[in-house]
Amino acid sequence: MIYIQQVGCINYKDDESIDIKAQCKLIAPKFIRRTDDFIQLAILGVEQISRQQPINENCALYLTSGQGNLGVFQRLCKQRLIEKSPPKPVDFINSLSNTAGFYISQFLNLNSKNSNLAHISFVVEMALLLAKSDLLLGKEESILLGGVDQLLQPAEFSFNALGLQQSTTLGQGSNWMLLNLNPKNALASIDLSNQEMNRKQLSDYLSQQQSDYQLAFSLLINQHDIDNLLKETDRCMFKYEVETGFYETVVLYALNQFILRGKGKLLFIDFFCEKYRVIEIELVVKKQ
Repeated sequence: MIYIQQVGCINYKDDESIDIKAQCKLIAPKFIRRTDDFIQLAILGVEQISRQQPINENCALYLTSGQGNLGVFQRLCKQRLIEKSPPKPVDFINSLSNTAGFYISQFLNLNSKNSNLAHISFVVEMALLLAKSDLLLGKEESILLGGVDQLLQPAEFSFNALGLQQSTTLGQGSNWMLLNLNPKNALASIDLSNQEMNRKQLSDYLSQQQSDYQLAFSLLINQHDIDNLLKETDRCMFKYEVETGFYETVVLYALNQFILRGKGKLLFIDFFCEKYRVIEIELVVKKQ
């Protein structure tokens, strides 16, 4: 079992007007000049954890993202293909996969592993499975794991890049967990298996659960399937959807919101290409 010691949440819907640079300048003015919105969004998220709890310099950093820093990719394409000019040095450097992790490490004074993680599906689950493995095998003592996805304009670009219907509400966020194997002072435990399920397998999995729990669902699951799963299990639904729009690491936002304001146990059901995965979160009961 692995434990969540602290969480950090930065989440914006597409109708929220936010100046990410200005927000980051308030907490990390030294990290503005050479960074962009994606990196600044990442710093805003980890700062939520660092203000609540010291982070050991040997804590490993695992950063995952559905699309990565597409903002810098857009700028590089414009510079090379439209303006016919060489890439700006800062943009070129920030296009490297682990540059955001480098700046986060500088901000937190980390002297540890910096991993940038990507996967075509279930990006949060793949990062959590790696973190779980590395902690249980003793490769790391603690891991700062986060998901960062940026909303880019025009919205048409995001709809096309993500393959979403234009009726979908979009969002962006930077959501983080501080993980280790120590139940002392933990907020919650988290568990998941490396198992993709079809619809029948998911129903069988849920029917085998012995303890009480709530359900939360991926924003990609249609309402008809949600209604059927709630009816099958006779469980309550933990709702987070109204507060956010879709981005690929929004799973971490949902999990963190349950940790901050939920009760008991949550099963989060994620969905991609007709397959399901389940993440279990159980809040730690504090002794009186």
